[in-house]
Amino acid sequence: MVRIAAVGDLHIRPGAAARLRPVYQRAAEVADILLLAGDLTQDGGYARGEETAFDLQVALTHYAPTRTTLVGERLELYPFLGSHLLGAAIDGEPVTWPEKENRTKRFQATGMPNDERDGDPARNPASGERQPVRLALHGHAHYGTEAGVTPAGTAVRNVVAPVIGAPFAVYRLPEASRIG
Repeated sequence: MVRIAAVGDLHIRPGAAARLRPVYQRAAEVADILLLAGDLTQDGGYARGEETAFDLQVALTHYAPTRTTLVGERLELYPFLGSHLLGAAIDGEPVTWPEKENRTKRFQATGMPNDERDGDPARNPASGERQPVRLALHGHAHYGTEAGVTPAGTAVRNVVAPVIGAPFAVYRLPEASRIG
């Protein structure tokens, strides 16, 4: 039996860590794992020097965040197996869009925020202000390879059963090494 606690869209603001820590430490008493389904902080970053409520080190996705774990798959399938945008998010890099002008027109027509917000430091904090991801785990690439890295060097592991050759894999942090 595995007990899973899950929460998403907390939108934590600076200064909230001390208040929230006791609440979420209780998760260790009632669950084996706490899954955070995105939007942990209000702006995606942390104030310099501020203690955070969570020790975030693992990203879990279905699709590959890098091409390096897709080696072994047919090249024409790569677009359906992963995205460099996942890797950019894991690395804490701002996302760039090739068709900026068309995208801006589309957002203006729909009333959605325009591209000027993409450059806003509050939405794209410097990588030094983000909690680092130590390991990214993904599935979906049945003929890929197990170990890879994102462009910024974050360890990535393809945990598809045929690739790992076992019922499951166990990894140790912070070195992201496979121990079982």
